[in-house]
Amino acid sequence: MRMLITPWGNFKAWNEVTYHFDGRSESSATSLKLLVNSLEPDYVLLIVPDHCTRLSFR
Repeated sequence: MRMLITPWGNFKAWNEVTYHFDGRSESSATSLKLLVNSLEPDYVLLIVPDHCTRLSFR
């Protein structure tokens, strides 16, 4: 079993960039898609700080 454990911060402040990993690249605001496609984990555990749960989406 393979598990990817990754933290997330304030996603509202993220900008799109190009991530490079293991010979692949992906333009996104997060590296998660690239990591999942490259590592092919069975499970993904996102650790999100509780202050992110109180963000306003206006």
